[in-house]
Amino acid sequence: MSQEEKKGSSALAYMAGGFALGAICGLLLAPKKGTELMADIGDWGRDTKKKSQDLLARAKEYMPHREKREAVETES
Repeated sequence: MSQEEKKGSSALAYMAGGFALGAICGLLLAPKKGTELMADIGDWGRDTKKKSQDLLARAKEYMPHREKREAVETES
């Protein structure tokens, strides 16, 4: 990786980190009650968990050979 690519990727990482930090601060400083904020965070967590489970299920559909190999290895 060249120096220019490293600089670009680190700048992108800093930008993503700044965006995440800004989003968190925005949520915490928003004019909502604590119970509403906690409910929103809980909803976000449940939605994220569901999406990640769906993504994992789709990934397993594309890798059926790996599951078969693991099943054979566990039977041995």
